[in-house]
Amino acid sequence: MVRFFVITGLGLALVNGWMIWWLWRALPHTGWLRPLLSLFLFFNFWITRSG
Repeated sequence: MVRFFVITGLGLALVNGWMIWWLWRALPHTGWLRPLLSLFLFFNFWITRSG
């Protein structure tokens, strides 16, 4: 069980890191970045709490 949560957490960290990096490159000068980062943080919090 603990191993599953560790692997899931690492997977989420990698996926979110890649998405944030891509969004940072794609949308550096727009107002989208901060709301998207907040959404990612909320999504991660929700997944870890529900798990």
